[in-house]
Amino acid sequence: MFKDKLKDSDLLKLLFKTTKGQSVNFKEVDGNRTMATLMKACFKIAENLGYDDIGLSKLSSEDQMVRIEGIFKEQGFKTGFLHFDSSLASPEFENQDSYRLWHLLYSYEGDKSASGNESLVKCIMDLCSMDEGSAKILASCTFLPDYGSLSAKAMRKILPYMKDGLEYTAACAMAGYRHSKRSLTKEELDTKEYSDRLSLLPKNTLRNPVVEKILNQMINVVNSVIDVYGKPDEIRIEMARELKRVRKKERRHKGILHPRLRKARK
Repeated sequence: MFKDKLKDSDLLKLLFKTTKGQSVNFKEVDGNRTMATLMKACFKIAENLGYDDIGLSKLSSEDQMVRIEGIFKEQGFKTGFLHFDSSLASPEFENQDSYRLWHLLYSYEGDKSASGNESLVKCIMDLCSMDEGSAKILASCTFLPDYGSLSAKAMRKILPYMKDGLEYTAACAMAGYRHSKRSLTKEELDTKEYSDRLSLLPKNTLRNPVVEKILNQMINVVNSVIDVYGKPDEIRIEMARELKRVRKKERRHKGILHPRLRKARK
């Protein structure tokens, strides 16, 4: 079901054949926001192609996919990007069209063209065999500017165990991960041998060259600090998204505290 949000009733229908007597301890969860965003763009593409009277919004998610795929095939579009298979192993996982399209849309940082995304549109036209107008609609898709706590590689290793019925902590253990904020115990940290210096990331280690460059700059700074002051006992890294959350929290608290302060001053 390609929805931004799933109500508790929707989730129960996915989990159980009958929902009578079943309940969950929340009213709403995040849905498949990536596919929901792409499907909205696909609806707009279909409408622009003249299929504006087929009542897509009234169809079930499964029927919507069948109808969209049929329309795109009629137009000669590739439809591989409509399907995502999390069970594939590398490199097939990274090479599937849906992953490649997501990566294009998420990591693209603009070009020097008048529109700022001509290169992106061209890449989408090649990937999906689309006309320029349809590719521009896909190029306008934007995703939530945030990151998950797990990499795609980690999720692919953990997910099969969860599908077998294991709860998350047990699935992490079976996949070789530890479900904890700190992955090593105190004893393991005390006996762990550390390198004298950090090694730079080899070129093209990461899919995002900007991130790779920033990380290598950070490594150079850390190594310079080691050269002058010796190895630090601990390094703490604050991510930009964490700082953003702190600012939001401060603003929320100020909104609560200010009325009280004004009342106290009176």
